[in-house]
Amino acid sequence: MNQRLIATDEAGYGPQLGPLVIASTCWDLDGSEDPAALFAGIEEGFELPGLGRVRIGDSKKLFSPKKSGGLRGLEIAMLSVAALVSSKRVDSLAKWLDLISPESSQTLAKTRWFANLNEAFPIDLDSPADMVPVRDAVSSFWQTEAVHLQAASATILPAAAFNTICDAVGNKATLLSEQTVSLVMPQILQCDAEQVEVFSDKHGGRAYYGGLLQHFFPDGQVAIELETRQVSSYRIELGSRTIRWHFTAKGDSFAPVALASMVAKYTRERLMDVFNAYWQAQVPGLRPTAGYPGDAGRFIGEIGEAITRQKLADHELVRSR
Repeated sequence: MNQRLIATDEAGYGPQLGPLVIASTCWDLDGSEDPAALFAGIEEGFELPGLGRVRIGDSKKLFSPKKSGGLRGLEIAMLSVAALVSSKRVDSLAKWLDLISPESSQTLAKTRWFANLNEAFPIDLDSPADMVPVRDAVSSFWQTEAVHLQAASATILPAAAFNTICDAVGNKATLLSEQTVSLVMPQILQCDAEQVEVFSDKHGGRAYYGGLLQHFFPDGQVAIELETRQVSSYRIELGSRTIRWHFTAKGDSFAPVALASMVAKYTRERLMDVFNAYWQAQVPGLRPTAGYPGDAGRFIGEIGEAITRQKLADHELVRSR
């Protein structure tokens, strides 16, 4: 393996309530083929014994919030990730968060509505007692001579952390860009691959990322390869290493980005379930929310008395942008 490929995406950029989740998948490649060709088989999916088909694609299409078992499509893939990248059994939401985002899980534990993360993992899918067949099946597709999934990682920002960072950097598009680069920097710098390719979905319609990358690679030479409405691509020369970073509109059509999108979406949906359960315990009969503008206002109004009782400041619960 002589090339590293990292892909990123987010879930929860638009809502006023709940966390922003930025996720990445990290792969090592043999470098002899075009990445699109290497990942063609992964995009087609594969069968897991007793569980169903692993599908990698648009997380919004794989998640059905109004249907019973709506997380099943995402959970088959998440169980596959957990089986492959962890030697320990991941059987709770807390352990899932420890796997993908150990620092974020500690931050979440300090937020009262995320204090109880002992929910089962998975919830819409029967977890097999023996994970070895799952690991073997996934390995034959995601750990071949040509492709090797190394890790899935995430940064999770609840409202208070989101607001603090957003106030410091000035807007949420910059927050998303800086947090995305910060997430993948260790995966870039701690490997010995001379060629690194990073694929990200575009951030809030932003078209120019050269200054951002130069800030994070002060010793590197950043060159613009392409800046259009669809794609912004950059080459960073860092000593003997070449890093190419691509920001693409609708980037989750590429399997590694799609899997990052699925990790982010699944993690946010599970955390929103915990968030809603907490407030439903405070206000019996409360309808859950996905946190988007409009319904967020309804939800905040209905929990108003509970907010007052708990002496919560707005910035702890509601995003300012």
